This record gives sequence, structure tokens and C-alpha cells, in this order.
Amino acid sequence: MIQLPRDTASGVDRSDSNTDADMAENAADLSTSSGDETAEPGPAQELTGQTRHTYLGEVDDLEGGGIVLDTGQVCHLPLIPLEGIVLMPGDTLPLKVVRRQDRAKLEAALSAPAPYTRLIAVVCMTRSDPGAVHLHSVGCTAEIRQISRQDDAMLNIVAKGRQRLQLDLYSLQHGQDLSQAQQTITADVAPTYIPPEAGQGIAYWPLRVWNRFDAFGLAQEATTLFNAMAPKVRQLQGDPLALSYWLASNLPLEDDTRQRLLEAPTVVERSVYGLCSALHF
Repeated sequence: MIQLPRDTASGVDRSDSNTDADMAENAADLSTSSGDETAEPGPAQELTGQTRHTYLGEVDDLEGGGIVLDTGQVCHLPLIPLEGIVLMPGDTLPLKVVRRQDRAKLEAALSAPAPYTRLIAVVCMTRSDPGAVHLHSVGCTAEIRQISRQDDAMLNIVAKGRQRLQLDLYSLQHGQDLSQAQQTITADVAPTYIPPEAGQGIAYWPLRVWNRFDAFGLAQEATTLFNAMAPKVRQLQGDPLALSYWLASNLPLEDDTRQRLLEAPTVVERSVYGLCSALHF
């Protein structure tokens, strides 16, 4: 987590400033309203003609999509800090962008060369008394999938979370702000199956121990648990990784807990900790 200084200067035209504190203030002008009852964002759902955030007005679908960068790839995607928003891979993110500086970041993403075209880096920002601003160092890439412009005064987008990323603070030189920090694409540890020997009782550990690390078994249990409340979860039954992000995004959790789930490197850790935290919410 990164602590940013609070900007206490008065009379500053924030539409043109470029300080770290101003970057944090930008988050207040990025609206993530989700009041459209027809929209059903979720990690298993790709944006289609039937998924419309109508409160954003008319938005145009962009061709292509599904941009995935290589694990370990270092990049400098436009950095978008959002207060109280922890974006997970697979999440849908609608944004209304008013500030000129933020619009410029999105325009830069739209015109970036492949493979970075339409990609931004979304990182959660939090505030604490007496006004300190904290920027988490683990975030998520997001691909702009839909867009609309309103009289050059507002830019509306719908983006899709793609991959986890890590901000590299050590890459900064003296005088550089956080928007210039390198970002590294991080991988999830692949979910594993229980070895056949465990079911036969001839493995070193008993089956009850192996079951605690069975990502596919946990996915099945979670599907059974949430099926009545969210039937769409059945679509993720055979994909423990996507289901772990769905749980992290949709369970009733505090922001700091949701951030810990984003930072969790394994499906089992994310699923177990998320379920336990939700049960004690």
C-alpha cells in the first residue's frame, strides 16, 4: 500500500495539475454508478448487445477484445485510481469521466499500440483520517469495451477486468509521480487436482487434508451454496479460477478484505478466505 500526501493548497486548477495528490483526488470525479437494473455485470459474462448500462447513454461497442498480456510483462498502462473500488479479473466496470486529465488517460489507452490498445490499470484507493490517501500496489488491468463521448465534456466507458498487476515503486526516479511507475502482470497459481493416490488412501496425507486444497472441490461446494441466490454461478462450476474471482467480487465484504482477495496468489486461498470472511461479515 502506498501513502500519498494530502494536497492542501487552495486555488489550484486541478484540471491541469499532475501531482500524486491530484491523481488521488481524480478518483472522486470518476463515477462508477451502477443503477441500471438491466445491467448484470459478472466475470462469466462478456459484454454483448444485451448488456447495456443505459445510464451512460448511447455507447458504441468496440471491435475485438479479450486482450491478455504475458505473465511477467512490464508495461506502463494509464493508471486509474478508484476510491473504494477493487476491480477483479472478469468484472465489468462502468465509468463516467469528466476531468480533462482523466479523459486524456483514456484517450491514450484507446490510441496505444498493440498489445496495449484500450488497456488501463485500475488500482483501489482509500482515505483515512486525518486525510491520508493510500494507493494499493496490486490492481487489475481493464480493457475498454464500450465508449461514448458527450460534447467533449464527458467520456463514458464500460471496461472489463482482465489480469492482476503489481505496481513497481522501485522503478520510479526522483521527481516522478506514481502514474509513471512500472506495472508487472502477475499470474495466478493454476488450480490443482487431488492426486488419485489420495482417494485410494495411499498418499502421504489423508484425504481430509487434500480436500482443503482441492480447488475443484471447493468450486463445487461454492456452486451448491450460492446456486439458489445466484443461478449464474453454475456457469463457473468447472472454472475454479473464474469462480474465485466471482466470489471475491460478489460476496458482501469490506474493501480491505476484497483487496486481500485480489492479492491472494491461489484459487484456494481466495475462495476459502472469501467464504470465511463473508460468513462472518
